[in-house]
Amino acid sequence: MGRGAGELAERMRSLHRHIARLQAELVHCVGEFDAVQGYGAEDCRSTPAWLRGELRMHPREATQILGMARQLRHLPVFDAAFAAGEISQAHVAVLTHAARQIGAEHVAAMGRELLASRRTAARRSCAWLRSTCGTAWIPTVPTGTRSKHTNGAS
Repeated sequence: MGRGAGELAERMRSLHRHIARLQAELVHCVGEFDAVQGYGAEDCRSTPAWLRGELRMHPREATQILGMARQLRHLPVFDAAFAAGEISQAHVAVLTHAARQIGAEHVAAMGRELLASRRTAARRSCAWLRSTCGTAWIPTVPTGTRSKHTNGAS
């Protein structure tokens, strides 16, 4: 009749990795575009404004993608995993949000541990990452380095 469950499961895994790699490429291009102030050559006032106008992105999405691009420069382990399609854009959004809240150095320090088993890490939910990023480092983060608006959750 149709494809079997195993074949369909493998196809979905493959598609998901491919989508993540394409999303990573877009995030990297946004970061490069922002770094060279490409929006100025396009008569826009900012990268998010260009993304909204040219790619029809929602304002929140445009800001989030630019934030991811800027933070990923400081998170090479996660950047590589994203580029390889091993973690999704949703994972990266959680990780880069945590980096903004508690500092990229703290998130980067956990990178190898979080991705020790890449297969396990890829299956981790965003909720698990949020709880890990939001609570695991609270005792080790020096006073005053976390945002005053965070309660430890990302």
